[in-house]
Parts: sequence; structure tokens; C-alpha cells
Amino acid sequence: MITGKKCSAASFSPLTKWHRDYRLQRSPVLILLCYTAALFLSAFLAFSLQPMVGRMVLPLLGGAPAVWNTCMVFYQAVLLGGYAYSHFLTSRLRMRNQIILHIAVLMLPLLLLPISLAGTAHPAGSADPTLWLLGTLFLVVAPPFFVVTTTAPLLQRWFVSTRHKESADPYFLYAASNLGSLLALLAYPFLLEWLLPLTEQSNAWSVTYGLVVVLIMISGVIAWRGMNAPIPESGQAPPQARVRVQRAPRTTLRWVYYAFLPSSLLLGVTQYISTDIAVIPLFWVIPLAFYLLTFVLVFSRRPVISRDLVLRIFPGSLVTLVFLLLIQATSPVALVYPVHLITFFLAAMICHGELVRSRPPAEELTRFYLWIAVGGVLGGLFNALLAPLIFTRIFEYPLVLILVAISIPGGRSAGQKKSLRSDLGLVTGLVALIIAVPALLGFAGLDMETNALRTPLYAGAAFFCYLGSRNRRQFGFAVGGVLLAGLLFTGFGKAGRTVFAKRSFYGVSRVIRYEQDGATFNSLIHGNTRHGLQNLDEEERSVPILYYHPEGPAGDIMRFVTEQFPRAKIGAIGLGSGAMAAYGTAGQQWTFYEIDPVVMSIASDPRYFSYLSDSEASWEIVLGDGRLSIESAESGAYDLIIVDAYGSDAIPVHTITREAVEVYIDHLATGGLLAFHISNIYIDLEPVLGNIARSLGYATLIRTDDAISPEEQRKGRSASIWVVLATGRENLASFADHPAWRELKTQHDARIWTDDYSNLLSVIHWE
Repeated sequence: MITGKKCSAASFSPLTKWHRDYRLQRSPVLILLCYTAALFLSAFLAFSLQPMVGRMVLPLLGGAPAVWNTCMVFYQAVLLGGYAYSHFLTSRLRMRNQIILHIAVLMLPLLLLPISLAGTAHPAGSADPTLWLLGTLFLVVAPPFFVVTTTAPLLQRWFVSTRHKESADPYFLYAASNLGSLLALLAYPFLLEWLLPLTEQSNAWSVTYGLVVVLIMISGVIAWRGMNAPIPESGQAPPQARVRVQRAPRTTLRWVYYAFLPSSLLLGVTQYISTDIAVIPLFWVIPLAFYLLTFVLVFSRRPVISRDLVLRIFPGSLVTLVFLLLIQATSPVALVYPVHLITFFLAAMICHGELVRSRPPAEELTRFYLWIAVGGVLGGLFNALLAPLIFTRIFEYPLVLILVAISIPGGRSAGQKKSLRSDLGLVTGLVALIIAVPALLGFAGLDMETNALRTPLYAGAAFFCYLGSRNRRQFGFAVGGVLLAGLLFTGFGKAGRTVFAKRSFYGVSRVIRYEQDGATFNSLIHGNTRHGLQNLDEEERSVPILYYHPEGPAGDIMRFVTEQFPRAKIGAIGLGSGAMAAYGTAGQQWTFYEIDPVVMSIASDPRYFSYLSDSEASWEIVLGDGRLSIESAESGAYDLIIVDAYGSDAIPVHTITREAVEVYIDHLATGGLLAFHISNIYIDLEPVLGNIARSLGYATLIRTDDAISPEEQRKGRSASIWVVLATGRENLASFADHPAWRELKTQHDARIWTDDYSNLLSVIHWE
């Protein structure tokens, strides 16, 4: 290995000698402070950049949950590049050349700051935006992010050369680096996002980057001069005498494997939470914060949480999560989602703890981090790119949970002598039970999808798994068998069968066919939310149901438009099953804006839904983000604009800001109407729209249609909430006479949502 050439003491001036002797030997605190500050701020920049850029790209991609997963793959790939660069630098170049080259690299991002997506081309509406997103991130974000990711391994390796008394084991500095990352993630949603618009966030990031450059340069000088300082009393060997440590391939694979598991789980739990509630930085950063916290804890000199305690708690947490996944529980939010986060945290603690237990000497530090980064990238690629191609449902999340359960260290408890054949026999019997019971109930005509039947069966299975948790191998097999069997066989019974399922960048879309009260229905499910429903019977198929029932607020809106504008031009953001097209009459022109090509293919295929094909109106579908696409239409083009993008799953925040409302109003004809469908079991958007309308001086009314009888529910009618908005009160006269329509609530002390500011925390239902 090429090592740095030792400089003679005579080459130093008296001032340099004073610096070396006094600063390095008598003021080790200054060295530690400089390195810690550089590592902390670099990590802070790296992990504040991620949610900031995520906020920038979300409006261009319809607020899809996959945006964050794709971004994470990009960040992990750049992180791998940064770690590879650091490994090359420290293992192939002398210290002086390392510093000179790295200073040049530090200067390059200054040409691209501040970070902005202004002028970036929009993605094509009909294409998968993954490559567009990765390319945009590469051009705009890669250089600065690459530089700040090199800091952690590089400065830790340089710290060895300082001859500081703690330099023999610099891994504790990795905890400081991850602490900076953790604080950045917490500061963004709770402080930076609220206080600073995106442009000011970018400017502040640029200024802080300049400070980091100075600190890294100082750290490099300290390391260079420290190579000539006397060896500390601790007896640490000079870095020039380092010996390459040979590592078995099995150890390297162990590093990759235990880095892969938590990386994949991070994206899995993030997608699960974002899909069901909202795509906002808060729900990105909380799982990532837990992920980083585990690094802080396991790399600390004194463990805060013992390994034995984590191993004892994890089985109970995992079987609880398995039970919630099997019954498909998503609420109450304050109860369900902490179980996901706690289980993820414990799993990451176990995996990262195994990495720390197998870490190499300081001389192999950069190699160790390089292989950890490889595992992280593989986890990201598996979730964001490979899983959507091979799974039609979100199977990667439970699959990796199973791998973690099987990989729990510790093996068999003392005294346990059962064979693998015995383990598999018990598990096979349990899995057969999970499969057979739903099948028998289904053949008996009972509905396995009701919680009354599912809950006791799955609760018993989860409890059985927990009883075997002392036997690590048996526990892993049991959890895997129960979870996979439950997910694959939840469709038995009257709840219906899947007639179509496909996964895209924007999520999983399924069409479920079922019978109820002698009628046959097709239901469109996106994620865990029903977005469309149609009665397939000949006499009822033309009647829109679910949230679009004629006796509900959607029916009121369409009667008003048909009376006022017989040949109306209507724009609708969000297609769903195309149910609103059933209101179309001859002479009307409908334009649907839909971002997901899979949803478009389902709604336009009469085998699944015939609302579009049976509509009397002429219609077209424009692929792309609704807000961005509607801007290309003529000003004043529409008599009615419907914004139907707020079901009980991911909320595209950029479609409900003040700027968005101004865009919609600009595209309304005189006397036109703007309608928002805001039905959502997690989020109350009424005060958001009320505040925006008040700030713009527009008139608004709302109708909550929740008095639905059991008989109506069986026929397909569902509760819904609709808001109508117009530039003048006179345009809403027909609604004002209807007692079900009322004024919107407002929050006078709340900030108006804009493209630069939103606060979903204040409107989430946590019960």
C-alpha cells in the first residue's frame, strides 16, 4: 500500500513547531472540536438537503410516495460514491496529495449553489418518471451532496493521523456525524420548513456549506502536521506503519447483509406511512431519524440500550406488527404507526449492532464504511427499482421483516435440541392452519375479510409465533410462514376476488369484484383506499356511487353546472374509476387530468368500469400532474374544475395551496365553479381551504354527507365531503339555499398554505 512520506521536523518553521507541540499535544480539545464540528455540519447539510430537494420535486410528480424512495436510492448511490472516493483517497495517496485534491473537490459545488430546480424540464406525462427524477437529481444535487458525504469516512481516517489520544479508535466520531444527520432531519419539519421558504432554505444551505469547507481544510492541515508529532502516551502506532488487515469474504458479506436489511426496511416503512397518510417531509424524516439514531446509539462508546434488551423486546414488537399487517389496520394513526416505527427501530438496532460487533481496526475504516454503503444501495435498489417490477403488491416490506426475524443473532437457547426438521414441521402445521381456515370459511359462505373472523385467527397465530421466540430459528420461520400465508390468502370469502392488479411508480392499483345483496360490484383500490365503485347490473351501472352519489354533494354540484352551463367544459384533476363522467350530457366536454397510466387504463376499460365508455359527453384524458397540466389550458377554459385528489391516502399538498387555487380560478370562465373533494379519514382540509379562500376574498361552502344508512352503504353509497368555491357569493346562490351546505371553518391564527409553506401536522386526525 502507498503511504504518506514522513516529513522531517527541520522542514517546519518555529511557528509550525509551536503549533505542532502546543495545539496537538496540549490542546487536544481543539482538535476534537474541529473534527466534530466538521463532521456534524457536513452530516447536517447532507440530511437537510434530502427533504428540501424532495419538497422541490414533489409538485413535478404529483406528490407520489415513490418520489422519496427514488430519491433515497439516488442519495444512497451518491453516498456509495463518496465512500469509494474516500477509500481511494486515503489508501492510494499521500496525505499532502489527499488534502490538495480534496480542496479542489470542495470548490466544485460552489459553482452550482444555491440549489434550485428552476428551469428544469417537466417529466413526460406518459412515461415512468423514475429515470427523469434520477437524472434531474444527478444534475442539480449530486455534486454538493457527493462532497458532504465524503466527510464522515475521510475525516475519521484523517483523525487517526492527528495522533490525538483517542485516534486509535475513531469510530465514536461516526456517532457525532449521525447525530448531526439526526438533528437535521428533526429540524427540517419542525423548524426549517415552518420558518423559511424553500428559496431561503437553499440560500442558508449554501452559506453553511462555505463554513464546512473551511472546517475541512483546517482538519486536513491538522492531520498533515500531526503525522510529524510525537507518538501519544497511549502508544498508538504511527499511521505510516499501518498494515493491511486481510478480511474473509464472509465478513464482507456480513457487512453488506446487515446494512441491506435496515436500508430496505427504511424505505418499506416510509412508503407504508406515506401511502396511507401524506407525502410530506415529516413522514420521510421520522423513519430516517430512527435509522440514524440507531447508528448514534450502537457506535457510542457506552451503549445506551443494551443488546440483550433489544433482543428481548423485538419479538413482541414484531408479532404485534405482523398482526396489524394481517388485519390491514391503518387507524388509529397514533396507535398503529408507532408499532411500525418501533419495530423498525429495534430491527435496525439489531442489524447495526451486528455491524459494530464486526467492525475492523481503524486502518480498515474506509473499507468498512464502503461495504456498508454497498449494502445500503442494494436495499434501496431492491425497494425502489426491483420490487415494483417483480411484485404487484407491496410485498418487499413484510419480506424483509421476515429476513430480519430469521437473522436475529443468538441462535438456539441453551438446552434446546430440536432439529431443523422439527422446526419446519411446527411451522408447516401453523401455515396450513392459516391457509385452511380462510378457505373453509370461504367455501362455507362466510366473509373472511371481516375483522370478526380474521382477528381471532391472526391473533392466535401471532401469539403462537411469540411463544417460539426463544428459539430464534423457529421464530423466524414461524413469522415468515404466518405473514406470507396471511397476505396471500386474505381474499377468501364474500369480500371478492382480484380481477386486475398492477403496480406503477404511483402505487398499486387493484380491481376487486364482489357480490352483495344480489348485486355485483367492481371496486378500484389504490394502496389501501377505495377510489372507485360501480354496480355492474345493467339497470344500475350508469348511476355513479361511492363518493359521487346523486343524492350527495357531487350530485348537487353537477345539477348546478348542468342548469347553468348546458354545454359545459369541465376539467377534473383525478380520474379514479371515471364515476363523475356518468353525469356527462350531450354537448359537454370533459378533460380528466390523471398522473397514473395504470389508473387511466383501468377507468377506460369497460371490462372493469364503464362510466367513461357509457358517458354521453365527449371526454379526453391528459396524463400528467393535474396542477401542472391544467396550466397549459387556455385561461377561462372551464365552467367547472373538480379537484379530486384527496382520498385517504397520500395527499398531494401542492394541489391545495394558495398558488394552486389561483391557477384554478384563472382557468375558470365567468361564473364558473371550483369544487374540491376532500374526503379523508386522516386529514381535515376544511380549515386549509377556508383560510386560502378568505385570504383571496373568494366565497366558499361545504357539505359533509355522512348520514348514510346501512341500506345505502350496501348499495354502494359512501360518506363524502365536498367544498365549492367561487369568485363571488352570487355564484353560490343555488347552494346557499340548500340546508346541507354551510360556511367553511377557518383558523385565523394559522398561516396560509403556499407552495413554500404547509403544515399537515395541524390538520391530522391522530385518534
